[in-house]
Amino acid sequence: MFTGTVLCIVTGLMWSMIACVRRYVAKNGVPLFKFYCISNGMASIVCWLVYLLYNPNVSFDWEQVLPLVVLLVAAGFINSVSEAFNVNCFKYGHNGISVAASNSSIAIPFLYSIVFMNEHVIWQRWLGFLLLLLSLGMMVVQEYRSNHGQSGISARDKVIWVSLLMGRILFTGTFLTLIIISSKYQDVEAMKNLRIPLVMTACALGNGFFSQFKFIPGNGEINIGKVIKVSLIWVSLAVGSYYFQFLSVDRMASLGSAAIVFPLMVCAYLSSFSLYSHLKLKEPYNVFSLSSLLMCICGIFLLSSE
Repeated sequence: MFTGTVLCIVTGLMWSMIACVRRYVAKNGVPLFKFYCISNGMASIVCWLVYLLYNPNVSFDWEQVLPLVVLLVAAGFINSVSEAFNVNCFKYGHNGISVAASNSSIAIPFLYSIVFMNEHVIWQRWLGFLLLLLSLGMMVVQEYRSNHGQSGISARDKVIWVSLLMGRILFTGTFLTLIIISSKYQDVEAMKNLRIPLVMTACALGNGFFSQFKFIPGNGEINIGKVIKVSLIWVSLAVGSYYFQFLSVDRMASLGSAAIVFPLMVCAYLSSFSLYSHLKLKEPYNVFSLSSLLMCICGIFLLSSE
């Protein structure tokens, strides 16, 4: 359990670093979906080369491998749909609230693991999960309070924003659930190693598809030379995060604890990014935000209990 918890926290820390890169990209006005398409495309090429290098003579029974291919291609595309909802959320509402609230999608794979994978969750983990949701709610309230006076958002825009946020939560939760389902293929090594290149390829294609739509903010021209260095950083973080994410899911699923994987990852991500915002960006802390951070840490501790 300790190893699985550490793997989840490492994944969350890598998500936090990816968020820093995303913030830099958005701040410099780079078209987000075209950036994702280029970066995921580069990552998928790297992943396929590594896969073929380590599995040179691999052969599959396609009746066996087809469900995994469909599952992960769907997961990658659904992840792109989720990002399309997310980007439009930023157009109609508060960025910070959108990011914090969308992480409540962790409830979907948590409940799926309990209901459909028959995982038994001890009361300490239920308490930890509730603490994480409460800390997440406190982060949303904190973001709302800090931005309330600057809002100026019409009633129509608020309805659109809530609808987009609900779509973001649904699609993100579905994506995370499909990742958990893929853990059942972990006994076949060559199939297990297929997961990262399949997801990265599907993400690249999905991002390329959504980069063509004018209704998505920021879909303009992109300067390849300007973003290539940032893309290389993003590729290393994205591939690494997927590697640790699948490793975490496999480890926890083998222990009958897949339900707690994404709550642990998300809280490690939110906590580390919150500290980054305070230490690097000099955003102020108060008793309310410190309490939510402490509650988050307590939730992680309880979720990792055996």
